[in-house]
Amino acid sequence: MDPKKGDTVQNPQSKAPASSGRTLGRRQFLNLTGALVGTAAGAELLAAYGQSASAAVAASPTPRTPTGKLTVVTPEKVSTLDIQSANSVDRATHTQTRHILEALVNRDAVSLSIVPCLAAEWQTPDPLTWVFTLRKGVKFHDGGDFTSADVKASLQRTMAQKGPVAPLFAAVDTIETPDAGTVRIRTKTPAGTLLSGLSLLRIGPADKIGSEGFFRKPIGTGPFVVTYWRPDDSLQL
Repeated sequence: MDPKKGDTVQNPQSKAPASSGRTLGRRQFLNLTGALVGTAAGAELLAAYGQSASAAVAASPTPRTPTGKLTVVTPEKVSTLDIQSANSVDRATHTQTRHILEALVNRDAVSLSIVPCLAAEWQTPDPLTWVFTLRKGVKFHDGGDFTSADVKASLQRTMAQKGPVAPLFAAVDTIETPDAGTVRIRTKTPAGTLLSGLSLLRIGPADKIGSEGFFRKPIGTGPFVVTYWRPDDSLQL
């Protein structure tokens, strides 16, 4: 075999292959081992290569679950966690509560299109009707089941609070819950912006969102649970 320029190949009769300080490519390795088949040097080379590969695998980092505490400093104070009230579009409130309470739909951060969240799918059988099929098996932080009643109660409360988000649902006529996994919203006029509005509707448990003090430590279906909150100071999830 004629060695390529820049490669170092030792005499096949020597005890071990010399090192050039380079990493052998697959084609070079196959060519070299083919020339050394049946020799002692070939056996040693294969053994050494196998050991190197095994060592590389053993040295690979093992994935681990993140632990510890992450502290984030934000430019605004979190004055309230009541995302359904007059502060429903306050940036600090919106940013923090989206990790705690979820919506029927979300807006994709890249494409900006509407994507499912608590709603698995939706249909518009006619221009005045929206039917949402909810995800199954969703639980609130306290272990309670997420149902259509929670969607209805959260939408009704948001509309009644008359905050900045309420006008987005001005066209809503009725909110029906034919079963625990279905929500039917009927509008007075065609409302093409309803989905966009619902991406701002954060949903809590129907039997608790009206309780005094609920939004000091809200319970949602999001990935994080509130453990501590001091208004205008700190929030721990």
